[in-house]
Amino acid sequence: MKTIIHKKVDNGIAVQRISDKHLALVTGRGLGWDNQQIAREIEKLSIDYQTYPLMGAELCEAWVESIGRGGLTEAQAVELFQRRGREVDGYIDDAEVDYDALPYHIKGKNNDSDHITCNKGDCQDRYFRNAMVWDSTSAVRCNCDIPKAIDCHMNGIRVIRNTELVTRDITFMRALEAGDASAQAVISTEKQTLRDIPQTFDLSSDSPEELKQKWPEGLPKE
Repeated sequence: MKTIIHKKVDNGIAVQRISDKHLALVTGRGLGWDNQQIAREIEKLSIDYQTYPLMGAELCEAWVESIGRGGLTEAQAVELFQRRGREVDGYIDDAEVDYDALPYHIKGKNNDSDHITCNKGDCQDRYFRNAMVWDSTSAVRCNCDIPKAIDCHMNGIRVIRNTELVTRDITFMRALEAGDASAQAVISTEKQTLRDIPQTFDLSSDSPEELKQKWPEGLPKE
């Protein structure tokens, strides 16, 4: 399956896979549309895009022609998808890449992009997908940006930290109702420690794998 990686305006990436069925259609005989059908389909697509102006007239015609008549080479088919990404989605660069060579941050565990992300250190999932950025020096045109990955990881930590704060709020109220000053003091210290995590916990790392192993002591992972 042909795979295209696109560069977004914020230097992030999008990955697009051209289905074998679509590729066979546009490189084969297409749907066998005649001139009248081609014109009707272009008109329909043009009307759709008048409401949400995304695809220009030339691209619209080329897109319909490829489906209706086929006859493209694989390279031409890939270029058409790249052109569509630039015009419709606003991508600013693109390249055809080997899907199997893409990092697991994109493909997910066992190439399963639907795998639910988790914060377990040994899980090769899409936990750092939002930290993947365009890298023109890489064969697959992408890399994991460590500062962005640190932000992703800290956001994951915050989710668990916030849950723990809510739990401490409940126990604090119980201690307050019971007049247990000692327990109140302990809980207050614990809450402050939790609040300070974003400022005090060191996430400096050389790789996303090393980063994901880092977790505040005493904070549950689930």
